[in-house]
Amino acid sequence: MHITQLIEQFENCKLPKEKWNHEAHLRVALYYLFNNDFYTALSKVRCGIIRYNASKETDNLCSNKYHETITFFWCIKIQEFIESFVTEPLDKIEIELLKTHMKNSHFIEKYYEKKFLSTAEARAHFTPTKDTKLP
Repeated sequence: MHITQLIEQFENCKLPKEKWNHEAHLRVALYYLFNNDFYTALSKVRCGIIRYNASKETDNLCSNKYHETITFFWCIKIQEFIESFVTEPLDKIEIELLKTHMKNSHFIEKYYEKKFLSTAEARAHFTPTKDTKLP
């Protein structure tokens, strides 16, 4: 599915739940980050995930589903990736992104311990690593 179709289905909460996987999360974040400044994009990703999950009758309490540290982390990493392709179109960046180690959802465990990511603190607000460079 083309990224603009994915965004349309995501924003209209029409994306089938089984298609809302790690790759779809990456592509949605990429689209918003490519087309907006970092914090506007982060807000669109955050609000979009919560809205989409609510439409699928998924509990969105921080303790149960939505995860701020994971969302913020991936947005930072994708923003860094985009910056290495400054003059390239979105379609090319998307293809390249999906070839990287970031396609693996466990990539985050290189930066955070699984145990920490399961805490209410990590879910409720972004906790940077010591090496995190905020945009």
